[in-house]
Amino acid sequence: MTEAVELNAADLVRRISDGDRKAESRLVELHSRGLSYLLLHLTGDRSLSDDLHQETFRIVLEKIRRGELREPEKLAGFIRSTARNLSIAEFRKAARRPELEDVSAIGGPAEPADPAPNPLSRILQEEDRRCVRQVLGELPSERDRELLYRFHIAEEPKAEICEALDLSSRQFNLALHRARRRFKQLVEKSAPQLQAPAPP
Repeated sequence: MTEAVELNAADLVRRISDGDRKAESRLVELHSRGLSYLLLHLTGDRSLSDDLHQETFRIVLEKIRRGELREPEKLAGFIRSTARNLSIAEFRKAARRPELEDVSAIGGPAEPADPAPNPLSRILQEEDRRCVRQVLGELPSERDRELLYRFHIAEEPKAEICEALDLSSRQFNLALHRARRRFKQLVEKSAPQLQAPAPP
């Protein structure tokens, strides 16, 4: 089954590269529903997800026409990664604000454990994602905002985030640990409705 899907994807890409407009329509038809769901999940905004839906297909089709998709059998993954990149760009744009100097000395374990379920994860799973995004936008540090968004909302793999932000695995763990703590402090201060249940 997987092999057949890969063959179909490669054939679709080849036909689009050859200028077949019907193949372009077929690509949109096959991936539109899944892409809509992904973008709504990432943005929490129906209007924005609709805009990014169109932009994703525009970018994907242009790259295929120019022969820039090196692994046609991975078409679905290419569409998803394009959508994630667009949503991250929109998040950066919406959350960007003058950086506040971080004068607090924040300690923490020298080597935090790899990310695991925690109060922030529970908040993101159980509460309104739009409220969480609003709180994220209030974080002074742009890196904190991007790190939490990419890991918890865009659900990017740790390795991809480390490469994008030029972090080692240890630096990622420490940065995420600190960003989570800052986020929790902000929630407790300004958004009590999002507080996680107190530990027993």
